[in-house]
Amino acid sequence: FRGRRYDTGDRLDYIKAIIRLASDREDLGPDLRPWIKEFAEGL
Repeated sequence: FRGRRYDTGDRLDYIKAIIRLASDREDLGPDLRPWIKEFAEGL
């Protein structure tokens, strides 16, 4: 197996998988990535 693996039975890994996959998508990534950065700066 090559690539990134997430245990989607684990709540944190599930969230990480959703964010990673969505940010890599051509239709979601361009809008999602700046939002993630803005959100993270507020933490």
